[in-house]
Amino acid sequence: MKSKKVVILSIILLIVGLPVFLLYKTVREKQQIKDAYNSIPDFKMTDLQGGIYTSQLLNNNKSTLFLFFDPDCENCREEFEQIKQYRDSLQDCNMVFVSILSRDDVQKFICEMNFQLSENMAFLLDSQAKLFCRMDVRIIPATLIYNRNSVLIKRYSGQVKAETLIKYLSE
Repeated sequence: MKSKKVVILSIILLIVGLPVFLLYKTVREKQQIKDAYNSIPDFKMTDLQGGIYTSQLLNNNKSTLFLFFDPDCENCREEFEQIKQYRDSLQDCNMVFVSILSRDDVQKFICEMNFQLSENMAFLLDSQAKLFCRMDVRIIPATLIYNRNSVLIKRYSGQVKAETLIKYLSE
């Protein structure tokens, strides 16, 4: 009789305990992902000139905009048009543009868009999508805005108006 109660109690604990454990594990994993992009991660990637660009090259006295894009994406093109239009208002921040496509595709995109590069901009090639994964980017365009202390203050999936970017980058 005692062994029957132990078996029943074990089954009840398993039925109740397993979902609670799995829920805890899922929440913990999501928090770890969130923590991973709550501050600018260390990274090392190739830029358009074939050089190595690292997170240490960012000017830490400025806020930073990461824009993950695809040259074939219409929303990305519209966002770049807005950035071109408001470029003077975006001079006092780091702007990091990241694509998984080839150097040729990105350079062609820059030419087609008549996008003038400036000192505060970096175009990075993430062919293995490492930074995409580390920053949990799932939708293109994706925009992450970090303050002067490299802490994430805003995250967008999809197109964002330049006025909104300026608002958060000037804080």
